[in-house]
Amino acid sequence: MDKDRSQIFKIITASVLGTAGSTLLAFSVSLYLLARFGVGQFVLSQALSASTAIITLTIGGFLVDRVDKKLLMQLLQLLSVGALIIGWIWSTSIIALYIMIFLLRAADGIFSNNNIAAAIGQVEGDHIGPLRGYEQTGTSIVAVVTPMLAAVIYPLTSIRGVIGIEIVCELLVLVVMSTVDFHRYHVESAVDDEQSTSFGDSFRSGWQYIFNRRVLRIILLSGLMVNLAGGIGEGITAPFLLKTLYMSTGTYGVAEGMMSVGTILGGLVAVRLMRAEQNMIKSLFLWIVVDGVALIAWSLTAFISWLPVAWILAIVFGATTGLALSALNIPLVSWLSATVEPGMQGRVFSTFIGVAQLVMAAGGFIATAAVHVLPLWLLLAIDGAIGVAVYAVGQLLGVANTPEAKVVPQQQNG
Repeated sequence: MDKDRSQIFKIITASVLGTAGSTLLAFSVSLYLLARFGVGQFVLSQALSASTAIITLTIGGFLVDRVDKKLLMQLLQLLSVGALIIGWIWSTSIIALYIMIFLLRAADGIFSNNNIAAAIGQVEGDHIGPLRGYEQTGTSIVAVVTPMLAAVIYPLTSIRGVIGIEIVCELLVLVVMSTVDFHRYHVESAVDDEQSTSFGDSFRSGWQYIFNRRVLRIILLSGLMVNLAGGIGEGITAPFLLKTLYMSTGTYGVAEGMMSVGTILGGLVAVRLMRAEQNMIKSLFLWIVVDGVALIAWSLTAFISWLPVAWILAIVFGATTGLALSALNIPLVSWLSATVEPGMQGRVFSTFIGVAQLVMAAGGFIATAAVHVLPLWLLLAIDGAIGVAVYAVGQLLGVANTPEAKVVPQQQNG
């Protein structure tokens, strides 16, 4: 247990460092793109970054299942640093910034997949849930503070200065994660996948594994619609707050930070629900509808004439969406980490992450076109309506009664 505590501490420390840098960068790049290139280019940048899913969906899973996870983590961190250097050198070029965003998102997508799949070898199965819950809580606390700091730091420096800070954070993550034992536990896979030596066979076997299991099909299909809404929302949230609710840079920074309070609470709620052994599928659909209703309510703040009240309510509803998504994702990822066969985790997670990103990209491109013909509040309301519809269909189909998979047994090495 003591060694697991050390492992968990290192993983959470790396996540906190990574979140601090990436949140500062995302906040600053959002303001930079909006101010220099306009809403259309900003929304397009969100859609293009999400389109990196094609990499995660195809080669990502193959790499995670075939390459040593510690070595892959190190290579991905170096790729991120290289992408940031490109953005630092050519910071005034929209093309260079697009390249930086694309490479960062591609590396982050595979890194996330690798990080999830590595957990079964890093800590005991019963500790995966608390690891993810406390990791989410720690990163969310950082995400509360960082936008507020960014609102102060960004005006005092340039976009190159912010990129430089992110380079330092990525290098620190590399150092910390290199001290983590990725092979503390060994798990025998019940799936004989040795025949899937080629990329094509490996890719097909991952899809077959998912579609042969009803619970995984439900997660994948419900995720399609939820992430379509997420793609629309990701592209319009900042413009909605800045253009529709007329928030200043400082107020926007406070709003972004306070919205992360919801994800902190969501992490704590997730740990509590996992200890109570709640039905994962039932919980999944419950939080989907909570997120949908909160988004609809958030959109209606556009009709409040007194801006301070609109800002407060927008922050409350935004925090609620953060809580819902956090309470949804943490138990789901922990459950998948403990139940999916280790030899298939890379492909299963890459499929979920890749499909989610592709659908989010589609939502982003839809938002890119829609912002020119529809008001932002209506797009946000449509966003929420999709989540409510997914919940309604799930109830009609009785998916909450779907039986869950068994946890894969572990053996400690050494």
